[in-house]
Amino acid sequence: MARKATAKDTIARPGLPLDQPLVGHKSAQGAFLDALQSGRMHHGWLLHGSKGVGKARFAAQAAAYLVAENARKAVNGLEIDLNHADARLVAQGAHPDLHWIDRQTSSDGKKLPKTIPVGAVRSTLHKLQSTAAYGGWRVLAVDAVDELNVEGANALLKPLEEPSQKTVIFLVAHALNQVLPTIRSRCRHLAFAPLSAEEMGDLAQSTSGMNLSDTAIALSGGRAGHMLSLSKDSQALDAYQDFCKLAGETGERPDSKTMAARLMFSASLTAMSPEVRELLLGLIEDWLSRRVREESEPEGLATPPPTKGLIPQQRLAALWSEHTAAIRTHQAINLDVSERIMVLFDQLDQVYSQG
Repeated sequence: MARKATAKDTIARPGLPLDQPLVGHKSAQGAFLDALQSGRMHHGWLLHGSKGVGKARFAAQAAAYLVAENARKAVNGLEIDLNHADARLVAQGAHPDLHWIDRQTSSDGKKLPKTIPVGAVRSTLHKLQSTAAYGGWRVLAVDAVDELNVEGANALLKPLEEPSQKTVIFLVAHALNQVLPTIRSRCRHLAFAPLSAEEMGDLAQSTSGMNLSDTAIALSGGRAGHMLSLSKDSQALDAYQDFCKLAGETGERPDSKTMAARLMFSASLTAMSPEVRELLLGLIEDWLSRRVREESEPEGLATPPPTKGLIPQQRLAALWSEHTAAIRTHQAINLDVSERIMVLFDQLDQVYSQG
């Protein structure tokens, strides 16, 4: 017999964003529902795709659909009644049969850890060994598995090799090649692509309470998470506009005023919250990618003049690869990224002065 949930079971876990609509990813929803309804539910699901595309949002909805069985709606898809008591427990992070692990779980509120520590994984796996409080499914979600340290990733192998009855593990992965092969081979894969322009428009309309600018939507590139993050805090978008202006002036030897502006911009990253800084760095990587593809910035943002010839384009492609790798290294060992941004400005000067 399932035991009754107690207050001890229902505290100190982060809530899930069930108030945000799950738009698109119909094939992923269909595959998951087919597995559930046919009785062939896989114990491990590896959700992979670019960051911000909606993998964690899908995991939250699918997890809620499993543990809040009485809140399910009689419609196609993973909708649940958010007013149902079980759904409210999930939304508050208080459902005893749903466990969510991310970097925020181990954050002190001031500094976001670079990886998810093994302790967070082991303590949560220990909870999964107990009987389901509501007698149904038990769910663990990890956002993201490629942010686990080596010990944390290895700790997941046993529950994936020897799954408990009616236990499902969702693993979000931003970079599939960074996930251990032994984990990849034990999971069913669901690939997540960016949303279409129509789907992004539907999402923008459904979040009318947020300040969604055309620029934020365009910069999101079909990634719902990016769009929602940009709508919540304008600091990253404002800083990106400053970057575009400075980067649009590269090519000539910078004067003292330009150098001062670049130094001020680079130094400002240190004062940003980890979440805003990560978002801005991602936008800068996307900026470099658009330069390689010779695409313009959204309306209202400065775009450098196109390069001439194959060699400058090859240098831009090499610069994009070098910069993204350098940023990953800086983040992994907790180095100040301000210096790296100054290096980027200097490298852009060299490319555009020769192109």
